[in-house]
Amino acid sequence: MTMTCVADAPRELDGYDEIDESDFRTLAELVERRSGIHLAPTKRSMVSSRLRSCARRAGKHTIGAYCRYLFEEGGLTTEWPTVLDAITTNKTDFFRESEHFDFLMKEAVPDLIAREHNELAVWSAACSTGPEAYTLAMVLDQAAESLGFAFHIYASDICCDALEKAERGVYPAEVASPVPSALHSRYVMTSRNKAANLIRIVPELRRAVTFGHHNLLSPRSPWGRTMDVIFCRNVLIYFTRPTQDLVLRHLCNQLRVGGYLFIGHSESTMSLSLPIEQLRPSIYRRV
Repeated sequence: MTMTCVADAPRELDGYDEIDESDFRTLAELVERRSGIHLAPTKRSMVSSRLRSCARRAGKHTIGAYCRYLFEEGGLTTEWPTVLDAITTNKTDFFRESEHFDFLMKEAVPDLIAREHNELAVWSAACSTGPEAYTLAMVLDQAAESLGFAFHIYASDICCDALEKAERGVYPAEVASPVPSALHSRYVMTSRNKAANLIRIVPELRRAVTFGHHNLLSPRSPWGRTMDVIFCRNVLIYFTRPTQDLVLRHLCNQLRVGGYLFIGHSESTMSLSLPIEQLRPSIYRRV
């Protein structure tokens, strides 16, 4: 009689199951080619932890079985959005890097209006679950009353799950804690179910934002128009330098001359030849 030792049995998905090096390389190449996101070898454990839930939903008992399903059995055709959503990091906050919004209101918007741009188009080009787009809508809506201009926010992301959450505009109450009290009372609704501890962005502000799926590697935006302001913050750090250059060129082509580009404080355009001038660290104007 042959007995199988427990140690020799195939280990089902648990906290220790990891993607092997070959599958990781295959996946990393695919992710970078399709989205621009660079997965360094040091990200292997992170990728493993995020793929476990994908494997479970697909009914696969190991990450290896899930990768075979993706790469050898045609599963990638239907699973790609799920994989990309899992890989994508959706770190975002209301009023993140608040000095950007101060500059927008005190310098960029008055300058644009002075040059007779009275209907501002603003693009949140990596909006994640929406706090950046709604922050822009809050500050612009408040400023529009005194300065007399119209505006619309266009917001895009590559992650479908994040966009669904953004369109709903529903968040845990603590997520909106950075919103100043005057804006919070005007633009944020509190759930009647106190136990749920949720908030929702008011309908009139949600109507000021149009969400759409977009891959920053694409040379054309989904909006079919040039923008007065583009926020693309804290996403370039996930790209290699050549991909950063490509993405920034695409964004510059979508930005009107004299328009403003905001990137993350940890990001830089140094060594890149782009049609922009630096006004502040991480703030640029199209020339």
